[in-house]
Amino acid sequence: MGSLNLSCAQFARQRTPAMSGFTLLELLVVLMLTAVLSSIAVSNMSALANPAQGAAAQLAGFLKEVRARAISQTVAYKVSATSNRTIITQFAVNCSSATNTLDPSLQLTLPTSSALTTTNWQICFTSRGLASNNITIALQDQFVTRQVEVLLGGGVRLL
Repeated sequence: MGSLNLSCAQFARQRTPAMSGFTLLELLVVLMLTAVLSSIAVSNMSALANPAQGAAAQLAGFLKEVRARAISQTVAYKVSATSNRTIITQFAVNCSSATNTLDPSLQLTLPTSSALTTTNWQICFTSRGLASNNITIALQDQFVTRQVEVLLGGGVRLL
């Protein structure tokens, strides 16, 4: 009969096997963690769903890196395609220089699921980061085509 004199707090702390389980707070924490991890996984898999978009973003980032290298090293960098998946860079004193040196540290190989539509283009970033011409580079996969535009001021954007 002594168990009938328990206070409310003591009664709440005593759990019988039929009363055991998770609290509402524990369930909410698990649901929040699941939602965060799911959103990260979905955002990382978006490039798999659209290979041309992923390749275009990769090319745009590569062109921005080449432009930054031209500015930081105060030399001109020429970017050209050697195949429908390989892009190389060469550097020289200026864009009109006849002698260019291949930069093996700045090369881009596109994923196998996407390719350049044309390879007969070349662009040169001056030591001030300006582009030699305004050019639109198209990439395609099985279903869609995406474009990357290089502006005369050196800016790069996805279309």
